[in-house]
Formats: sequence, C-alpha cells, structure tokens
Amino acid sequence: MLIKKLLISTVALLIGMSSFYLEAEPLKEEELALVELAKTDPIFDWVRLKSGEWLKGEVEGYYEDELSFESDVLNSLVIEYDDIHSIISARVHALKLRDGSIIKAPIEIIDRQGSLLGKQDAFTFYEVLTIASEKTTGLDIWDIKVNFGYSLSIGNTDQSEWNARLNGKRRTVDSRLILDAFMTRSESENVEIENNASLSATYDVFYTEKLFFRPLLLTAVRDPFKNLDNQYTVGAGVGYYFIDTPKTEWDISVGPSYRKTYYVNVQEGADRKEKSFGVFLETNFEKEISKDLDFEASYSVDYGDKDSGGLRHELFVTFEYDIFKDIDLDISFIWDRQSDPQPNEENITPEKDDFRTFISLGIEL
Repeated sequence: MLIKKLLISTVALLIGMSSFYLEAEPLKEEELALVELAKTDPIFDWVRLKSGEWLKGEVEGYYEDELSFESDVLNSLVIEYDDIHSIISARVHALKLRDGSIIKAPIEIIDRQGSLLGKQDAFTFYEVLTIASEKTTGLDIWDIKVNFGYSLSIGNTDQSEWNARLNGKRRTVDSRLILDAFMTRSESENVEIENNASLSATYDVFYTEKLFFRPLLLTAVRDPFKNLDNQYTVGAGVGYYFIDTPKTEWDISVGPSYRKTYYVNVQEGADRKEKSFGVFLETNFEKEISKDLDFEASYSVDYGDKDSGGLRHELFVTFEYDIFKDIDLDISFIWDRQSDPQPNEENITPEKDDFRTFISLGIEL
C-alpha cells in the first residue's frame, strides 16, 4: 500500500512538472514577442501579472513597491510588487536601484529579471527602488488628494463647521516633494468661534534606499484664536526609513530650524514679532490594515524659545476607508499644542491644547 501511494505521488509530480514546462514555454515566447512588438509600436506598455494576465496601457511610475499603470479600458490601476511578473516598455524610463545607481533605458523585466543593452539578468525586480518616465510631466508624477467635510446644526443652537485639506506628493526617481494644506472654520449663532489654517512643504532627496536628506522644510500656521497672526518655520535635516514594506512605512527626520512668529496683539511693552533658532523632529507612519482600510499618522515637534511660542506639537491621525474607486471616507483626529502661548493685549492667555475630530470625503485626483 505504501509503495502504491509513493508511485501515485511520483506520477502526479511528474505530470505537474511536465504541465508547468509546457505552459511556461509559450508564456516565455509571448513575452519575447511583446518585446519585439513594443520596439516597433512604442505607444503601449505591457505588464504581465503572476496570474498570467496581460495588461496593455502606460507605465506611469513605480514607487514604494507599487506600480502606477494607466489602461484605456480599466483606467488607473495600482499594482503591488508581489503581483507583478513582467514589465515591458520601449519608452525610456529612469530606474533607480537599491544600490543608488540609476539606469535610463527602456524597461525589459521578464520573469522579474531585468536585461540591459543585451546583457541578461543585469538586475532583479527586487533591486528596483523607483521607476519614472523620462517624458513624464505635469500632474502625471503627482498624487493629489482633496478632502472636504461639513456639518450644520439648526434649532436651539445654530452652528456650522467646515474643513478642507489638500495633500500632494510629487515623486521622481530619486526625490520627493510633499505639500499639505489644512483649513477649518466654525460659526455659532453667526459668531466665528474657529478659523485656522496651516501649510507644510518638505523636499527630500534619497541618498540610499532608506536614507534621505531634507534640504527644505517649510511650515506656516495661522490661528487668531491662539493669538497667532502668522508663524513660519524653515529648516533642513536628514531622515531615515526604519520600515519600508508594501504595507507598512515608518520614517523619522530631524534637523535645525528657524522660526518667526507674528502675534495678533500683545501686552504693552511686548514685541509683536519674535524669532528664534531651534530644532524639528518629524515622524510619519502608514499601515495598510486591509484592502479597503488604511491608517496614517504623523507627528511633528518644533522647538523655539519661549517668546516665540516654545514647543509646538502637532499630531495628525487618519483612518481612510475606500468606499468607491478614488473616493474615501476619512476619519481624522488632530492634536495641536503650543507650550508657551502669548497673552493678548487684554492679558488673556490662549489654551495650550486644541483637539479636533472630523469626518470628510476624500477624492484622489
């Protein structure tokens, strides 16, 4: 009985190996044929999934283990690293490898092995950190998301509140620009009770796969109810990715900064304009909890002297739920703290902490 089972298992294994071989050869021939087709007709790019399916369209970029692909029929697609088998494009792209080298050439990655100028197996797909088209311009290399939320109460209390957020990321083969703007305004019984806005911009240049330099950090805050007419901070530093996987990211950056603060009004004898040197620390965490649910958290702290407001903390936490294609339902929580708020001309000192929770719809452009 044991011998019979062994014979059956052996035969099944041989049949499976033979069927795999018979299927693999035509797929290899298909890929080689598409390479030749792409050379004569470079309008379309081709991607083969591990399932054997072929996609025809345009490779827009590859970043953080995700391939952005545009199809005439399927529209915009985001394909994860683990699902990709081959990429074929006759158009010139810039490929940055994990060792820091940059290759500018057509893409020919077959069975996750890349060839270059006739040299087979020049690199593996795992070694590819980013891909950017040499002809990509305008919004093609931007990821933009717009959020808007609104609430209204009418009756014993008339109150309204709206908030808006714009987040944009511009990615190239070796750099990243992030812009983030947030605004909120509230009224109660036709009296304004909240009106603030903030803007941040960071520009990063990647030296290695995980190490990056931040030659520019800029933040601007306006919050009259905290006696802040305007507060500007500029800085530069260095950052590092401690976790960088397709589903989880965590980075930290730190560096010196310079702050200038303008108060709405101050007590007699005090200076309405203050400035100081300091240091900033920022960390960002992103986690894909499920196919439809993502978690994002960012925390930043910026040190300045007491007259310019002291320590400023900001924590931004968001749960993003994908409800339809490029539309998300976002639930966000913000904690904003100024350790040394300055009293106004009436000797009223603003509260140190502000907490906000809001629900909004987000549209990815």
